[in-house]
Order: sequence, then structure tokens, then C-alpha cells
Amino acid sequence: MMKAGSKNGRRYKGGVPMTRAFLASGQLLNRRDLLVRAGAAAAVLGGALVASGCDQAKPQPSLTARELTEASDTRQAEDGQDLQALAESVRLAVDAFACQLFYQCVSSDMANGSDTNTLISPLSTLFALALAQNGAKGETLEQLGVLLGVSIDELNEVLSACRHSLEESDNQEDAPVLHAANSIWLKDGSALTVRDDYLAVCSDYLTASVFAAPFDASTVDDINAWVSSHTDKMIPAIIDRLDDSALAVLVNALAFEAAWEYPYEDAFVTDETFTCEDGSTVPVKMMRSTEQLYVENGAFTGFMRPYAGGRFALVGLLPKEGFALNAAIATLTGEGLLELLAPLANVQAAAALPKFSLAYEAHMQDVLKGLGITDAFDPDAADFSALGTAENGNLYMSDVLHSTFLDVNEAGTRGAAATAITTEAGSSGEQEDLDVREITLDRPFVCLVVDRSCGIPVFMGALRALPQDGDD
Repeated sequence: MMKAGSKNGRRYKGGVPMTRAFLASGQLLNRRDLLVRAGAAAAVLGGALVASGCDQAKPQPSLTARELTEASDTRQAEDGQDLQALAESVRLAVDAFACQLFYQCVSSDMANGSDTNTLISPLSTLFALALAQNGAKGETLEQLGVLLGVSIDELNEVLSACRHSLEESDNQEDAPVLHAANSIWLKDGSALTVRDDYLAVCSDYLTASVFAAPFDASTVDDINAWVSSHTDKMIPAIIDRLDDSALAVLVNALAFEAAWEYPYEDAFVTDETFTCEDGSTVPVKMMRSTEQLYVENGAFTGFMRPYAGGRFALVGLLPKEGFALNAAIATLTGEGLLELLAPLANVQAAAALPKFSLAYEAHMQDVLKGLGITDAFDPDAADFSALGTAENGNLYMSDVLHSTFLDVNEAGTRGAAATAITTEAGSSGEQEDLDVREITLDRPFVCLVVDRSCGIPVFMGALRALPQDGDD
């Protein structure tokens, strides 16, 4: 253990130990404070992860805060390790978590009377949760493990393999870009003691960076500039202020940009109508194509449209007749999602995908509590002693903000996600006889962006309505 400000820690600069990265004066940033925008994502977590199409030489914004992280070698995946080699149970667990989180967010939006769409980034959330889970012990750790369905060691391996796999695809021409970054922002002079082993794990597996800052208006500007930079400006800001009690902010930023394997030609983009969940209609640009990857289960019919290179794909899922959107989403499970993403043989889709651009924001602490993560938000019950300790009380997660953005057009897709967590202290072969089935997404549907190499969803959206041109 080391005291914040001590010079006896490892991998720090300017007299401030990396251990301070997770907490801020009496507050612990929840890994669940996630701001997600499809195409780009940012989350308060600490550290940077550069993936396909991005490198660590990427220009950094000019910040007032002091970066404490020393350059160091991050953990390399073991020989032969890749996402496809991950144990089937781990992949199922990750997808099960994604489906549970998605359904809970959709249900929460509907319960709150919201007529907005829902858009989350399970991948960004996983990175954020890993930062928190590595600092948890006892029942707090147990609850996180039950939700995720894997141990923290397994989750670290999954995310490390994901990072390694994306880095290896960096040299592929015209490959999609998936860039993820993590950072930990600590309040200067806070009475926080952080464990070196916690920082080491976050650095080795999650490539987290650490900053020390006064937690005033300049820090708000710095965090937003960092997020904007790592989401290619798709998410220009994630926070608007920092409470006096805040001790740390954990941020994850995620950006995705990919061109279609076969872009839509103008002749196949037509003016049509989308019927919203409330029965109203809006004009849309409908993009039509014949897709080789048709998917179906008991609740959905749909198609997969690959991006360049084939690793990533957009999945459009239309609820079958008799299923409301929320009811269809409720049927998704980890195993069911993996099965659904396995295309049927000898079936094509006459697909119609509307052009759209969406933004979404939500506080996720109630969603996470509904999924069984209760102790982490309780000032008395939370146990983040594997992360560190604060002199003025127990560390716990106080807020989780999730914001996402997704833009789907004729050329491809851009998306982003950001997550901010605050903490406080207190108490195929030849095809024959092809069957072509029509899938027109002209009513509420589910949209996914998935990594086909492992089945992990990057984005999951429930579209109840589509904004008209000029709407947000």
C-alpha cells in the first residue's frame, strides 16, 4: 500500500503514485459511469488502449493535468492466445452479460416513460467494469463476478486478448478502426492510499493511464478534451462538473469507424417511411441490398451486413409478428445470441436498412443495481480495499453515466461510447436452391455492431423511432 503523494510507488511521475488513479478525495468513480456513443466511446477509467487502426503515437490533447504514468511495456498475449481460442463458457458469459445489460436498459427507459431509443456499448462497459472489479473484494467482488459470469482473471484475459487481436489487425489495409482508451483521474492532495498491485494489473491488462489534477473547471476541460480526442470528436464532452467530494474519475473512451465491404450505390437508396412504436411515421432514406448472411430465431428475423475485412458486421434484427420490441429483446441470452449470429445456410436476405444517426445518454447506477450490483453503491457495504483506502471513509461508487452515438449511412458506420465513474468515501461453400427472404427494417428493430471473431457486441441498440433530418 502507498499513500497518495508518496514517492515510494511504482510507475508514476511528479511525486504522485499511480495508485491514486482510481479514487478521488472521498469518492470512487464507478466503472459503471459509462458514457457511450456508437462509433466512438469514452469512459472514465484510466489508461489507453490502442486497437485496430490506431497507435499510441496518436496526437494527444494539450492538458493542464499532470500525467503520472511512466511508459512501460504492457502485457502481451500468450503464444497462440486469441479471441477465438477463449473458452466457450467465457464467451457465453460475456454475451449473457451484454444481453442482460441491454434488456435492463431498455426496460428502464420504458419504465421511465421514455420514448427515446436505447443504445449501449457492452464492450466499453466491460472495460470500465474491469477497472472497478480489479479493485473489489468480498461480496462486492462476488456480485460483480455473478453478473459478468467470469472471474476477474478471466475478464482480464478476455480484454487483453481483445486488445492484442485488434493490434494485430492494425496493419490490414482498409480494416475497420476500433480504438479504446482508459484513464484514471486523481484529485491532487486527496487522502487516498492506492495499492501498487491494483495499478499494475490495470496497466498490464487494460493499459490504463493516470492523471493528477485539481478537480476544478480545468480538470473538467481536460477530461472532456481527453474523451474528445479518443473518440475522434464524436463525443466532445462527458462531464459538466466535478463535485467537491469527488476523489477520482475513471474513464473509458471507445471509437469505431468502418466502411461497408460493399457500399450502397445511390440507385439502391430510396425515400421510404418508418413507422415508430407510437404509430407515428417519419420519412427515411432506406438502403437496400441482398445480404448473404440471414439470421433467425424464435423471436427475430434479420441479416448481417459485413464491414470491410469481414471481422465486424452490423446486425439488423426485426421482431417477428406477435412480438413487441421489448418482449423480443427479453428472449435474448448469451447462448441464444451466439446461435442467432450463426447465419442459416442457403438463405439470403433482401435487406432494407434505414440510414440513421442516434445519440443516447443515461445514468446507469439503477440499471446495475437491478442486475444485482448493490454493495458497490452502498457507502457502508462496498469493499474496494483491493484498490485502496481513503482516510475519510469507505470507498464506493456514486454515479455512472453512459452516453453513446451511432451513425449508419451509405458508406459505413461511425460510433462512440464514453463511461464516467465517480466514487465517494463515507460511510460457406457452393449454395444451391437459395431461399431469399425480405427483411425491411421499417418498424422498431434491434441493431448490433458485433465482432464476428468472438461474438462480442461492440454496440447494441433498440430503435423505437428514427429522428428526422435535423433532429438529434
